[in-house]
Amino acid sequence: MATIDAEISEESMSLAIDDIVYVAVGKDVGESKSTLLWALQNFSIKKVCLVHVHQPAKMIPLSK
Repeated sequence: MATIDAEISEESMSLAIDDIVYVAVGKDVGESKSTLLWALQNFSIKKVCLVHVHQPAKMIPLSK
């Protein structure tokens, strides 16, 4: 079973080298920076695409 897991891991890693890694970033610069650094350190990537995640207001004021 360990050899099957190792083969899957190696295959996944080889696929990740050629793929684009999408990193979600938000309004908090510190958190976004740490997320981006984590992705860069944990993946052998050639291309990174930053995806800005907008979190809309929880309540929309309705005025008449």
